[in-house]
Amino acid sequence: LLAACEQVGWEFQVTNGALSIAESLGTDRTSDFVLRAGTNMEITSLGDEDEDLCNVLTAYGPGRGINRLEITLRDDASIAQYGEYPRAVEFDVTTLAGLQAKAQEYLDTHNTPAVAFEAFAAFDHEHEPEYGLGDVVRVADPDTGIVTTARIMSENRERSEERRVG
Repeated sequence: LLAACEQVGWEFQVTNGALSIAESLGTDRTSDFVLRAGTNMEITSLGDEDEDLCNVLTAYGPGRGINRLEITLRDDASIAQYGEYPRAVEFDVTTLAGLQAKAQEYLDTHNTPAVAFEAFAAFDHEHEPEYGLGDVVRVADPDTGIVTTARIMSENRERSEERRVG
């Protein structure tokens, strides 16, 4: 299922044993609310992952031998910033133009490190904004002044009830 969805650019998720497949999961909630460090959330870990980074791509068509389609693409701006990250990938295309298009699309989506972070968002139950898996939200760090958009890739929710004796 993962390979099929990647091939057509769709997404899937399994929630409580139910499979959902869609062209795009989640909603753009960037104008609904802001997760702000120090106010309604804490960043618990932050990092750049370069395991999927590729800026020198050797793309192959299917098959073997001398007639196999092959092309090498380079992203010079990415190479200047991060150094060379070569990768070889096979694409299921039959024309050189198709291989060129698929290889460029792959290179465009893998030419920078993936920013990954974990955040703890704290809201009162009555004031919790509506958001969920796959949604795109705005995240602000007042210490650095950086405001970015991020996609919620996984979530855990905890509800607690505090009772005060007066």
